[in-house]
Amino acid sequence: MAEITHTWEDVEARLGRLILTAAAALDDITGDAWDTGDEWLRFLVPRVAA
Repeated sequence: MAEITHTWEDVEARLGRLILTAAAALDDITGDAWDTGDEWLRFLVPRVAA
């Protein structure tokens, strides 16, 4: 049996840091992480919903 090494709160915190790090990197690359992310979500949501 696998040993539990992280709580769900640990996982949530790590995912939050990952999202912020990715947004900062995207902003460095594109100059506008919010618009780039918005465009991607507008492209992705209809494909997932289909």
